[in-house]
Amino acid sequence: MKVSRLSLIVLIPVLLLSSCGIRNEKAKLELVRSLIQEHPDSALAVLESVDASRLLTRKAKADYSRLHVFVFLKNSIRVSNLDIIRPALDYYSEKGTPREKMLLYGYTGRILTLSSRDPEAILYYNLALDNKVNDEYLKGQIYSGLAVSYGATFNYPKELECAVEAYRCFEKEAFAKNCRILLAQAYSDNGFYDKADSIYSSIYA
Repeated sequence: MKVSRLSLIVLIPVLLLSSCGIRNEKAKLELVRSLIQEHPDSALAVLESVDASRLLTRKAKADYSRLHVFVFLKNSIRVSNLDIIRPALDYYSEKGTPREKMLLYGYTGRILTLSSRDPEAILYYNLALDNKVNDEYLKGQIYSGLAVSYGATFNYPKELECAVEAYRCFEKEAFAKNCRILLAQAYSDNGFYDKADSIYSSIYA
């Protein structure tokens, strides 16, 4: 397999940790955090190299588990069960701030949506919204996920309700254009074809 020069540079810290015999799994987790946004494939490779048996505290295990949520999303990885995420869900449901809970539940919902497990996704999205956080963009993302999952389960009235809420959230943050197609689909599913056509026309004009 051909490995790019950039990938080799990114993975050098992991190789050094291993070759020097440094058993610092927390350092690997920090490296994962630094790579997630720009190099999600490398973040996944580093995360897979972590020896979870060396993470002794409950928080360390929860952080390791939570990183899987972000890395899975960035790499569009589907999951068959939530076992790898469970320690984070258990820990942050007790110890997390409202924002930490909202992020974790919302991202877990997104993973379940991508895995075509929409009834479970709806549960986690609603758990996310139970946390009152003043972040309209984040709420817009969660409502968008809810709209998709409600549509997939043929609950079209709820799909439309959530699509409208997503639009309102994004509109406050000047991101409304991000969910116009979602809103148009929801209107169409509910038989409001004129409204759907109007939105589609504004998008593709």
